[in-house]
Amino acid sequence: MKNKSFIDKSFMDDIGFKNIRSWLTARVSCKENINYFTQLTPTSNPENLIDSFSFTDELLKSLIRKENLLSPKLSDLSAVILSLEKIKSILEISEFVEIKTMIEYYFDMKKRFKDKQFNLWRKKISPIDNPENILNKINTIIDSKSNIRKTASKKLNEIILSINKVESRLETKIKSELEKYVKLGFLRDDKIVFRAGKVMLAVNSSNKNKIKGVVDGFSATRQTCFIQPISLVELTNRLSELEANKSREITKILKKLTLDISPFYNQLNDMYDLIKFYDKHLTKALIAYKINAIKPKFSNKLILKDAINPIFTLANKKYIPLDVTLGPNDKTIVISGPNSGGKTIVIKSIGLYSVMAQCGLFVPAKKVELPIFKTFLSDIGDKQSIQDDLSTFSAHMKSMSTIIEKSNQNSLIIIDEMGTGTDPDIGSSLSISILKKLTQNKSLNFCTTHLNPLKIWANENQNSKNACMEFDNDKIEPTYIFKLGSPGSSYGIEIAERMGVNKNIIKDASKNLNEKSFRMEKLLKETNDNHKKSLMQLEDAKKKNSKIII
Repeated sequence: MKNKSFIDKSFMDDIGFKNIRSWLTARVSCKENINYFTQLTPTSNPENLIDSFSFTDELLKSLIRKENLLSPKLSDLSAVILSLEKIKSILEISEFVEIKTMIEYYFDMKKRFKDKQFNLWRKKISPIDNPENILNKINTIIDSKSNIRKTASKKLNEIILSINKVESRLETKIKSELEKYVKLGFLRDDKIVFRAGKVMLAVNSSNKNKIKGVVDGFSATRQTCFIQPISLVELTNRLSELEANKSREITKILKKLTLDISPFYNQLNDMYDLIKFYDKHLTKALIAYKINAIKPKFSNKLILKDAINPIFTLANKKYIPLDVTLGPNDKTIVISGPNSGGKTIVIKSIGLYSVMAQCGLFVPAKKVELPIFKTFLSDIGDKQSIQDDLSTFSAHMKSMSTIIEKSNQNSLIIIDEMGTGTDPDIGSSLSISILKKLTQNKSLNFCTTHLNPLKIWANENQNSKNACMEFDNDKIEPTYIFKLGSPGSSYGIEIAERMGVNKNIIKDASKNLNEKSFRMEKLLKETNDNHKKSLMQLEDAKKKNSKIII
């Protein structure tokens, strides 16, 4: 399909987009839109997306103003409206009620969007011919309690009058028969019993031959016999006949009503499409309001200011805001740093923000600027497959082969723990060659790693950058703050020491580090410390300047 992006299923799973889909599908008002949000995927047409954002934005601003917005709860009417084109179709009462409800929602929308704040929606709700006419036709036949009016036809009115008369006679006769047999002492219970819609007397089995009527059955102990007195049979049969006549007349009425509104098929279809369209944007506005999201912009840059992963927000969990600024020539970002420091969360979050924006959803941040991607690819987690006889490393390489083949200048690629699963030297060499190729293909690539050769390569390559997750050396714990421009240390020995590993083992491990690795780790730690000191000095300078100004 034109403008539809290619996105691998594993990418959607990796970034957690199913959580966003689940939230959206749980909050739609039109049932048909459940399928829309269940299958929500990115599109690559910026004009359509920007247009869509504008409709959502008007509704979001209304929510922020604490205004009440219409929530049109509708069943799936697509088949109902489509059946109006079929010659012999007859709509059910419930289906007419749904159409009536839909038309009333349309009138409510027209009234609600008269305000100047809803400029786009006011223009969107174009006049539809004769909606009052359709509504009047339905209201003439069906009342506010979803019942056919007795005045829907002359014949129906006559049948209902006859039914009322028979029911009245039947009620009188039942009372008479009950009193008579209670006095005679023939009954086991002095109450009327209903079995399969028939009026019965609960008679002592020993007296069953003393009552003229039709035996319907016995109790489990056979001590009670259920009899319909012969005097009631005729009235009951007459009532059944009248009910059948009523049902046939109602069918005729519904058939005529179906024919009467069939010419308005196009108008009804337009109304239904409009309400579904509104419900989609209302649902998008609701999640934007929930996660404090803003309308994203599209460009050849990637800028995120104070971005919050919505999955954490929806789960009521804390998350350190993410700040990233990349220019058009920044193609490969190599992220390093401590284990459990947030590297994987960063690349997943960037993938999630990009998918959300291209699905017409707002992004939770203070500023969002993203490229339009046509291909989304990922390699995250253990891809080991027993079924396909693939080791972890083999599975990663298979995934890499697909990524390289599909990557181009319109691709977003996220790769976790690059170069693992094999000899570190071989893993590094392969990873550098793969990153070179992806960079040459001009895709935007984010990868995490602990391998120093990748950090060195990123530092030396013109279109790549290092990034790291900060680490607090004093507390020996990650801060989860993303820092672009410098690599990070893995802090493996420090974390092992904090986790309680024997001090002698820690001391021996430090000695075993070869001189080159030791110097690299020391350099990375010093770089991180110096950066933090510089930031503290800058803050102090700002405070002093503010005092001087005062």
